[in-house]
Amino acid sequence: MESIIKNLRYGQCNEKFRPKKSLNENDKIIYKNIMEIENTYKNLKTYDFYEQELIILKSFQKLIDNFPQYNYKPIYGIKNHKELLVIEDHNFDFITFQYYTKYINKKYTLDTNIKKILNTADHFNNIILTLKDHINMPRPYQLLPNYPHIKLKVEYSPGAISASAPSGHCFFGIFMGYLIYLSQKKFFDNNEYELNRLINIFLDIGFHRNMGGIHFLYDNYISYKCFEQVISVYEYETNNKYTNMIGKILDKVFKIYKLNN
Repeated sequence: MESIIKNLRYGQCNEKFRPKKSLNENDKIIYKNIMEIENTYKNLKTYDFYEQELIILKSFQKLIDNFPQYNYKPIYGIKNHKELLVIEDHNFDFITFQYYTKYINKKYTLDTNIKKILNTADHFNNIILTLKDHINMPRPYQLLPNYPHIKLKVEYSPGAISASAPSGHCFFGIFMGYLIYLSQKKFFDNNEYELNRLINIFLDIGFHRNMGGIHFLYDNYISYKCFEQVISVYEYETNNKYTNMIGKILDKVFKIYKLNN
């Protein structure tokens, strides 16, 4: 069983989600650094490792039919996490981004440039797909038959047709939330309520994938490391209220991995 688990891979990624071009010099640096983290964990992905990951997903699953603890009403109307998972899955996370930017632009008379942010984010799709293709980590549903004692419901996801790590939804949720923050930095730095809402909504895009049994929490961890690498290598601002707040949240969540990266 141990050898089966350690050698299990996602398999051939769907052609739609294969990288379309070679990496530029900055993306090669990001790729190298992320693969160093992945290689540290490669030999640790044992039967027990995946068992822990599936148990974590089961704990997330208990939240899926609950309402979020903050008010989505001005953006989506009242939705629970499962309904938001479906919205984000079928329209990817860009629909959340568009809802939210239209909401803050209208309510606070801001001029957040939706098209510019979408174009910026789109560049990084290639590095995420390249990492997925090379890490080639299985999805939770592929492992479940080897853990009959873990009863996990996997939500149907037409978007989950690529390897598991990193989670594109998680990376783009964090990164696009960050781009929104940067575009209206003065506003968010002086409006703690909306900054908290921004962070909650865009972090939840990744967590919804865990609630649905679609991604491992480890996938989110690699996604967050990708975010850190992107803003460092591309010389974005790395020390601000947004990065500090999500850092405090995610450092606690990912403490279980105990990696000094």
